[in-house]
Amino acid sequence: MAEEENKKNEVEEVKEIEKVPTAEEAPAVPEELKTAMPSSFGKWKPRTSLGKRVFEGTVTDIGEILDSGKKITEPEIVDKLVPNLKSEIILIGGRAGKGGGAERIPVKMTATMHKSGRRFTASAFAVVGNEDGLIGIGKGSALEARDAIARSVQKAKLKIIKVKRGCGS
Repeated sequence: MAEEENKKNEVEEVKEIEKVPTAEEAPAVPEELKTAMPSSFGKWKPRTSLGKRVFEGTVTDIGEILDSGKKITEPEIVDKLVPNLKSEIILIGGRAGKGGGAERIPVKMTATMHKSGRRFTASAFAVVGNEDGLIGIGKGSALEARDAIARSVQKAKLKIIKVKRGCGS
């Protein structure tokens, strides 16, 4: 008899644990968190005075920074001030393709000869911009291709400039 009661209690506990809250029961997400920010932005702890001012919200325009001639040393500054930034990887590498031609790839692999054998490094070239007058170009290298691409995008964000545009004539 006691065993049956224990089993019933266990089943009820499991049902309570498995219950998933509905949309009405779920807590509301604050408006500040709904804005799309890069995942690294939440972990960002500014190191420079410019970064601290951007983080606090006293500097809200990237044009203000670029016009003053201050150097951007943290890529998160650009992430916060230019939310619609796009990145593109340039094809700089190549390998033998079908028919003897070269197939273009986004990462250039180089090898240096050491006593222990060949050591490979990857290089990547990236361009970032907002399609509205801001552009940055960067080159990064690392042991892995993915890391090289990430470094090139990061360097491109640090070297962002304003492009002066005319009337087109």
